[in-house]
This record gives sequence, structure tokens and C-alpha cells, in this order.
Amino acid sequence: MIPIILSISNFLYAYFGKTITEDAGYNLVNTSVYVVLALALFFFVVVPLVKKWYGKLDTKFFLYLGLLTFIGAMLRVAEESYSTIHWFTRSTNPLQLGFWFITPGVYFLLLAFALLSLAFTFYISKKYLLDQKRLLFAITIPIALVLFILFLIKMTFVLDFFLIVISILTITFAIYGFAYLIKHKLTPTETFAIGAQLTDGVATFSALTFYPYFREQHVLSNYFILQFGTWIFPLIKLLLVIAVIIVLRYANIDENKKNYILLFITLFGFATGLRDMFSIACHLI
Repeated sequence: MIPIILSISNFLYAYFGKTITEDAGYNLVNTSVYVVLALALFFFVVVPLVKKWYGKLDTKFFLYLGLLTFIGAMLRVAEESYSTIHWFTRSTNPLQLGFWFITPGVYFLLLAFALLSLAFTFYISKKYLLDQKRLLFAITIPIALVLFILFLIKMTFVLDFFLIVISILTITFAIYGFAYLIKHKLTPTETFAIGAQLTDGVATFSALTFYPYFREQHVLSNYFILQFGTWIFPLIKLLLVIAVIIVLRYANIDENKKNYILLFITLFGFATGLRDMFSIACHLI
């Protein structure tokens, strides 16, 4: 019995714990588990509860979750040992604070906060006849602003951060304009999805091209980057999200279901991309 327990323990450490304690990067095992877990939580937990506590998806909900992801990205960087903001020490123990500010703990933390916020604002808005959307922004905007100011003060590469932001916005608006000219105008949710994936692509490209102390930790991304160079990553991200948008436009599913798929793509683009941007901006010189 003890050898079996030791084998399981060694397996868990090699494929999960090592990534956390040694910042060893991701592998096919933990990547596959995290993807399956994320899909299950999103479509079997988040979607039903959002339908119950919010209703039909709209642009404001994308903005609300975008703000939460923005907050999460900053908290994720706050545990990095090479960051100017080092508030937490990473840990594999859920009883220690450091666990909740690295993958996967930070995503569980954000999920819990998002669902609690939705439930709270839903019941308050019903009881006192208030606007739920305004309540959600009243909760998230102050937190995001305070954290961003704290990070801005500590940033070592402020100009770099805003240049990346400008690059992402410029490319996103250029794509939006091109789509408009060819009579395929993008919806706000499609634009969010493109912007989010570009955030991940451009931030990763910037980190790996201009800052020698960064490395790609995700398995598939690293494979393509090693094969073709860093320039391929934003291109792949852009082509994939455009392909998904085209498929969804011709798919026989209602608009709300399409928006949930776009929301999933948006969240994962912003989650990794914003984290990379803050890692660059707050890296110790």
C-alpha cells in the first residue's frame, strides 16, 4: 500500500507540484487536466449560474468578467519572485495563502468571487429594485483601480506596458475596420474575443522577443515557437479566433450559446495575456 501511495505522490509532484514549487512550466498531463477542468467548470457550473443570476449575456457582462480577469492577472503576478510586487510565496498547500495566487488556485479564487458577486447583486437588485449591472461594476471597478495604481507605482517598464496596450488596441481596431469594410462587421463579443487572443499573442511575443529572462511555459505554444519563432504565436492566436468566429456564424445555435463560447475564449486570452503584460511591466531590473 505504501509503495502505491508513494508512486501516486511522486506522480502528482512530477506533473503538478513541480510546476508550482519550482516554476517548472506546464506539461501535457497537467495541461490536459486543467483544460478539461476549465471546460467542465465553465459549461457545467458557470453557465447555469450565470443564466440564473444574470440572464442573457451582453457586452456589459464581458466587461465585468474582463475586469475580474484584469484583477486576477495582477494577483497572479504578485506571487512571482522576480516581480517588484512580491506579496505572496507560491505553495502547493491550499491552507496557505500562496496557493490561491498561482495556477490553479487563483482561478478557483476568481471563480468563487465572480459567482458570489453575481449571487449577491442578483438578490440585492431584486430586493431593492436596483440595477444589477451597476452593482457589479461598483464592486469590481474600485478593486481594479486600487490594484492597478499599486502596480503602476511599482512598474519598472511603464512605457513597455502601455506600448503593448497600444499595439493590441491598434491591431484589434484595424481588424474591426477591415471586417466592416468587407461587409462582415464584428459584433462587440466577437471583438472582445479577438482583442483577448491578441492580448495573449502580442504579450507573449513581446516577452519572448525583447526580454531574455522570459520563457514560454505552455507545451503546444512552446512547440510552435521553437519551430517557427516568436512571430508565429500572435498569428496562430489570431487565425484560430477568426476561424472560431466564422464557424460560430454559420453554426445552427442561438446567439446566447455563441456568446458563451466567445466568453470562454475571451477569458483565457485575457487571463494569460494580461498576466504576461504585468510580468513584463513589474519585472525586477
